[in-house]
Amino acid sequence: MNWKDEARQFFSHRAKVVGERPALHDLCYVSGRDPRVWADQSRYDDMMDSIVRTIGANASSRVLEVGCAAGFIACGVAPKIGQYVGVDVAEGAIECASSLNLPNATFRVGDGGALPFDSGAFDSVYCYDVLTNFPTFDSVKGLVQDMVRVVRPGGKVLLGSIPDASNVDAFLDAVARFQAELAQQAPATEPAVTPVSSAAKPAAPTLWTKVCAIFGGGPKTVASSEPAPAPASVPSDQGGITCFYFAKQDFESFAKELGVDCVIEEVHLRHPFYGYRYNVVLTKPA
Repeated sequence: MNWKDEARQFFSHRAKVVGERPALHDLCYVSGRDPRVWADQSRYDDMMDSIVRTIGANASSRVLEVGCAAGFIACGVAPKIGQYVGVDVAEGAIECASSLNLPNATFRVGDGGALPFDSGAFDSVYCYDVLTNFPTFDSVKGLVQDMVRVVRPGGKVLLGSIPDASNVDAFLDAVARFQAELAQQAPATEPAVTPVSSAAKPAAPTLWTKVCAIFGGGPKTVASSEPAPAPASVPSDQGGITCFYFAKQDFESFAKELGVDCVIEEVHLRHPFYGYRYNVVLTKPA
């Protein structure tokens, strides 16, 4: 099973566990995020405001999210824009997202490297916490190229929350400190919605594996052209995810190949690992 199939099974399985009409807490679970961190409304709002501001979206914008999962980010972005479209490879996650019934949102199954849309169809395009699943920079190129294709001239493409390959040791130290802080809190609760299917809920992962899944604090895996190590599954019974690190200069070089402007900036201020993850903002020539 390749890395994409692993990720597809992971997110689809979690979506089936949650069922329809999930709450924010449940959406955290599907996306592999600890709700003690990401269901905090002020932190969530800070991330949503940052995304909308960075892509330059407004109440009339048509925006595409690539790798939308079950709609964790859609819930915060869609109300701020004109039309939202979300795409993900995991069919189960798309079914879960569709059950949210967001009035201006459409969700569909699709591969980010072969987006089922016309060129220039969107005012802005973004993915967030998605590239962490890609094992090499070469595997990222097709995704980025197609995101640039479907954005209009003058539009922006956001590649959000990318683990910095130049700062791995300091990042892992920060993860360990954050792990200790979380350990002092109450254990994370299970999804609020009882599954309607016969899918068995996986055993809760350890705190460390949760933090690894959320923030990329697993083994020192730096994306390169070399074969990637076997993923550390979270949970291990239905697919898995591994977080990979990327070098900023690779995005800068590839942006030049594509003929687009590239700006690299910090993630949103309330991110627990501000300073260890970064955003890549591409602007297509008008």
